[in-house]
Amino acid sequence: MRFLYRFLLRLFLPRSLRDTHGAEMEQLFVEQVGEARGRGLPAAVRSALGGMSDVATRAPREHWNRSGPVHSQNKEHPVQSFLIDLRQTFRSFARRPAATAAVVATLTLAVAANTTVFALLDATFRRSFPFPNAERMVSLNEKAPKWNLTFTNINYPDFVAWREKAKAFESMALYEGGSANLADANGAERLRVLRVTHDFATVLQVPLERGRMFSDSEDVPHGPNVVVIGHALWKSRFAGALDVVGKELRIDGAPHTIIGVFPPQANFPSDVAMWLPLRGNPRQQGESYSSDGIGRLRAGVTLTQAERSLLDAHASIWATKDT
Repeated sequence: MRFLYRFLLRLFLPRSLRDTHGAEMEQLFVEQVGEARGRGLPAAVRSALGGMSDVATRAPREHWNRSGPVHSQNKEHPVQSFLIDLRQTFRSFARRPAATAAVVATLTLAVAANTTVFALLDATFRRSFPFPNAERMVSLNEKAPKWNLTFTNINYPDFVAWREKAKAFESMALYEGGSANLADANGAERLRVLRVTHDFATVLQVPLERGRMFSDSEDVPHGPNVVVIGHALWKSRFAGALDVVGKELRIDGAPHTIIGVFPPQANFPSDVAMWLPLRGNPRQQGESYSSDGIGRLRAGVTLTQAERSLLDAHASIWATKDT
């Protein structure tokens, strides 16, 4: 596990970040996996995969942050450094053929994660949002100044505190991208899914074509298996049937009840076929920063005011962690 994590740090992160914080990040990874191992092997595996995924999803942002004018004066450009590291890594990899299978499997997941990040950036910054009052919609994230990280993704308990206390926001939601196997009487296929909090549709301000969004009582650990499907899937799988709500789909082998249909403009960030409850636990153990966030500002609120509101909401979290 430690070797794989060190390998991913070298493969994906900028050299300046690794030189400054690599050893500390590796030690923290080992400690978190060790703590999770006390809860059993599955927990240790989930902790390790989560840490490796964090490296892969954070890498594009860190390279982007270091490729601006301030960093362009460096003798070695971050992209050049990245390619050099890549070549050196594969030379080292060739000398260790016994580890090839495990590392290739890990890299497959990492590349998929990076593809998701770049698709999100494209949808967020290059295309206009097809939502009402889109100028009031903002991307939410956390940062780690101690490690000079501008983006770390969001810890679910932190988000719960923001949602309750950050008064500058009209609404906010978390989401995590992925894929799932879908099966019904018409066959099976692999589709893109988005796991979201129950307030996702409220942030977008997009009414459903049919049915409803899942409720807060359904967006809980071990909650009922419900799903909202997209317009395209409704047309392709159900021929736009008006009685689609209440029908059943098997998602990753488990039966899910369709409770709603999103319209085409709700397809955020892109190519999403199904929306499932995120089912976050506000009392989760450990520091899993795995979600992205989106929020809608109240009318007249500036970005500076919104950031101040988030910092105020976060004050109680810092106080708890310092004790």
